[in-house]
Amino acid sequence: MADTRGAGNLWNNNRVVPYQFEPPAQEHERNVEKNNHFADNNGVYRLGNTDWCECGNCVVMEKVEECNCCTESTKIMEKLNSRRPLKDPGITCITQLPAFQSVCLNTDVLETAYYQYRQEHGTFQATLEEKNRYIGYRQLVRWCHGVLGRKVRIPLPSCAVRAIRNAFPSEDTYRGFEWPELP
Repeated sequence: MADTRGAGNLWNNNRVVPYQFEPPAQEHERNVEKNNHFADNNGVYRLGNTDWCECGNCVVMEKVEECNCCTESTKIMEKLNSRRPLKDPGITCITQLPAFQSVCLNTDVLETAYYQYRQEHGTFQATLEEKNRYIGYRQLVRWCHGVLGRKVRIPLPSCAVRAIRNAFPSEDTYRGFEWPELP
C-alpha cells in the first residue's frame, strides 16, 4: 500500500522529518544569528581586550562567547531605550538603568525568583552568592528576552556579568558561559 500521508506529514520517504513539530524561529532568535560576532575568525580578536565594548562597562572575559557588549543585543538595546529616564544620553549601558538594579541585583527580588525556580526545577545546592548570581543571570534573560525555552542559552553581555559578579562575588573562579549539552 502506498504512503498517502504526503510530504507535510511526519513521514517523508519513510523517514522522520526533522523539526516537524518545532515552532518557527522568533524574530529575536533570528537576530541572534544575524548579529553573531563569533562567526568571523571565531571572535578570537575579542579575547584579551575590550575594544569591542561600546557601553564603556565591559571587562575582559575568558571565553569568546562572553566577549559581547549590551549594545550588540537587539533585545537588550530595546529594553535600554524603553527604560532610559527621559532618554538620558548619559545612560549607555543596561547596568546603569535603575531597573537593572531592581530586577537583577535586588536580593529580595532574587530570593522571590529563586522560589519560582525551585518550584519548577528543584533545589539548587550552592552558596547564597552563587544562587544570587545564577538567578540574577536568569532574571536578565527573562527581563530582556522573555522565555527562551528549555536548554536554550544565550551569552550575556560582559557588562551585565561584571555587575552581577561584583554584587555577588565568588571566592573561587567563575565557570562562565557554557552551551547546553545536546542529547
